[in-house]
Amino acid sequence: MDDGPLGVREEVGEQFKIIGRTDDFATAMPATLGLAATWNPELAVAYGDGWKVPPRPASFFAVNAADADWVDRQCTMHPLSSFAAPARISGACDDIATIGYILARGFDSPFEQFYAKAGERRWWQAELACGHDVMLDRPNELTALLLQRT
Repeated sequence: MDDGPLGVREEVGEQFKIIGRTDDFATAMPATLGLAATWNPELAVAYGDGWKVPPRPASFFAVNAADADWVDRQCTMHPLSSFAAPARISGACDDIATIGYILARGFDSPFEQFYAKAGERRWWQAELACGHDVMLDRPNELTALLLQRT
């Protein structure tokens, strides 16, 4: 795994260690999943000098009202090319005993297809009823779930 634009990627292998943070995410799904979120060449031309795209607003991911403005301030332009760079998945990540996928079910998520793919790969799975930023909406539940699975 390798730390790509959308999380940990497979090339790192066993060097990947859980550090106990709940303010980040990791996935071995193809980096092109960003196509479901922000990828738009016209936006890159109009607002990003032709090579970067603006982030989706927090409301797109159903971020709770108390944190939405803060989340919007954290988001920055993103290189358009990172949404088209394929991840090379060999299957080695499937040997990590604690690998899993948590799906936020509180919004119209573009990530359900990856949740299904994780199930096909026999990763552990969990669902939490909240917006995309689980660590903001359900920090205690997320922490308990991660501690239980590691």
